[in-house]
This record gives sequence, structure tokens and C-alpha cells, in this order.
Amino acid sequence: MNLRGVLLVSKDEKIIVLGGYVLAFFFPIPLLNIVAIQVYRIIFREHTTFVDQHLRGIINFLITFQLYIISTVLLLFIVSKIPRDFWLSILPDVLVIYGGLAFIVLVLLFILSSAIWVLVMVIGVIKTIMGKAYNFPLTFRFIK
Repeated sequence: MNLRGVLLVSKDEKIIVLGGYVLAFFFPIPLLNIVAIQVYRIIFREHTTFVDQHLRGIINFLITFQLYIISTVLLLFIVSKIPRDFWLSILPDVLVIYGGLAFIVLVLLFILSSAIWVLVMVIGVIKTIMGKAYNFPLTFRFIK
């Protein structure tokens, strides 16, 4: 560690960690990306703590993010089962005619969550290039 608190990380370590981020971007299919990065982590986890810490963080973030998405879809499914008469009484007719509030919320949440996912992953890439450790926000630590 130098005077600025930045870890002294070799170029090879940064490239290995960046490979984990690339896997996350190129395997956006739920569970497949977690398995791909876990296999990648098993191959390179003995390399250094920097590599292991970042790869664990990526896996934990992907698991947590997918749990958030599943819970949101389940909540929207439950909301969509509320009788139509209830929605007619509280929503303008335009929203009820064009698919209701649940569909609009689902689309907006999908767009917002995709943007947040990309933003958090890009921040992780930047921190990796800088040689800094990165803790993903709002992430449960499943793999310690």
C-alpha cells in the first residue's frame, strides 16, 4: 500500500479482475453469469487477495441483484392480482386501458435496474484499474 491508500497491484492482477467484470457483461443470463464467474474465481482465487476480493464481490453483487429482481417481479405479480375494480377507482382511465400500473412500473424498474447494474459494474472496473478495493453497495455477502 502506498501513501494514498492505493494497493500496489500488478498489471496481471488487474487484468484477471477485469476478466471477471467482462464475464459479468458477456453472460447477462441469470445464474449462468454467477456460475461462469465462480469457475473463473476457482481458477484464479489463489493468485492474490486483491483478485479474490474483487471476484467474490462480483459474485455477491450478481446474486444480490438477481434476488432483488426476483422479489420485484413477485411483488408486481401480487399487485397485478388485485381486482381491476380497485385500480379503476384510484387510477386514471388511460393507465388502466394501456396495461395498468403494474406493467408501467415493471418497465420503469427494468430500465432503472439495468442502468444501476451497468453503473455499479463500471465503477468496479474503474476501481480495479486504479488498484483500489471495491465494496458493491447494498450487497449481501453470500461468499465470504
